[in-house]
Amino acid sequence: MTTIASSTTLAIFDLDGTLTRNDTFLPFLLRNLFKRPSRWLHTPLLLAYVVLFKLGHRQNHELKSRFIRSIFGGLPEQAISRAGLEYSHKVLPCIKPGALKALEKHSSEIVVIATATPDA
Repeated sequence: MTTIASSTTLAIFDLDGTLTRNDTFLPFLLRNLFKRPSRWLHTPLLLAYVVLFKLGHRQNHELKSRFIRSIFGGLPEQAISRAGLEYSHKVLPCIKPGALKALEKHSSEIVVIATATPDA
């Protein structure tokens, strides 16, 4: 926790593995891939990017960016936002009880959820 001003406190929580029990990024992508089967046509090169990542030739953010572009590229922003909202209803039940209590404890402060998952 960091104090921003004398009367304002900033509480930062990590999403995956801290607030939730598991990763949220890959399930979000897979859910949307299965909802839009035509997007499978955009994914064959992803295997090459995964191999390059595993060999140390790509960074994690590059790999995630490539996955996002393959699955969501060209879709209207509203469709992506709607997908994020729908998925959030799946994630909310996965929030750890202790994490929920910690969030509630800081409800009168500025709370930031830090995540590498897309902001949708």
